Amino acid sequence: MKILMIINSFYPLMGGAEKQAERLSSELINKNKDVFVTVITRHYRGLKRREFVSGIEVIRLPAIGPGKLKPLTFLIYCFLYLLLKNKKYDVLHAHSLSLGGFAVALFGKIFNKPAISKIAGGGSSKGCEAINMYCAGGLKRWRLNYIKKNISKVIAISDAINSDLKKLGFSENTIERINNGISMERNNTKSSDVLSLSNSFDVYVYTGRYELIKGTDILLKAWYGTSEDFRKSSKLVLMGKGSIDVQSLIKDGSVINMGYVENTEEYLVQGNYFILPSRYEGISNALLEAIKNNNFVIASNVGGNKDIIKNGLSGFIFEKESVSDLISKLELTKKIERKEKEDLIASSYSHLDANFNLNKISESYKQLYKRVIEEK
Repeated sequence: MKILMIINSFYPLMGGAEKQAERLSSELINKNKDVFVTVITRHYRGLKRREFVSGIEVIRLPAIGPGKLKPLTFLIYCFLYLLLKNKKYDVLHAHSLSLGGFAVALFGKIFNKPAISKIAGGGSSKGCEAINMYCAGGLKRWRLNYIKKNISKVIAISDAINSDLKKLGFSENTIERINNGISMERNNTKSSDVLSLSNSFDVYVYTGRYELIKGTDILLKAWYGTSEDFRKSSKLVLMGKGSIDVQSLIKDGSVINMGYVENTEEYLVQGNYFILPSRYEGISNALLEAIKNNNFVIASNVGGNKDIIKNGLSGFIFEKESVSDLISKLELTKKIERKEKEDLIASSYSHLDANFNLNKISESYKQLYKRVIEEK
């Protein structure tokens, strides 16, 4: 079985969608001797045109021109590649909807191949990427309608995305509900800085982009809305980068801005707290990593967060954009007994292993590939 994946960027340019594409591809190859994966992505200066990454064949095609011409030229080069190589592949799989989903739906129709598109991030307070395409109107809405009519399967990674797709008229036969996956193997190397902090303070960690969509501003407002006693016994560790000037919002030594960190799992020390204050989420890789490393989670009630954390049963959920509710949940962490905290952490880990284990997720994709090939 030979899979062609299309994604805007790929290793070493790794965001959430790229991490999931790399994880899934590697797992499929490592588990199955009969599965081969090629990733087509944009070429960026300094990167090789073709190489193998963790057994994955990566082909980087040109995206030429200013602004909006780049996606169009990339699409043309993808078509030219498939014109020559389409017989080599059994399934076309995109890792975004707007460009990738349209590309595989179009190429699938031209070359008579099953086409799958996963809806990753790209959402807003309105909803997922598909909702944004519909609301944008014009060409984007036309592309959405084309995808809806011609795609074999569209992957919903959360119940919220699944609901959005149904609202837009995607048939139940077209929607496939598959979670993002994570390897359950832990990174046992931990940051000595955070380990030492954990000996003296309750440590709360945020890792992600410093952007409004991620709720970084909400987190800092809530943090400084807690009591002075709370902050004296606590540290908030921030890791990331983005358009929000986090440093200018820090008022005292209770907040530590680490900036961009390459391997954030080293900072996810068991028993610490992980905060995800997003205004929108698909399925957060950072959240999966935090749970895998036995962190206690406090997350907003948006998107896939609600699929992973049940309030009071496997962590705390707060109302999105509610600074007061987040303050309440932060201060509640000081009141729960150690045994209750450990039970909540264990519950979230068990749920993760049962529903987001990469080994199981890759098998779901393999079976999906087999079905769409047989149905074509």
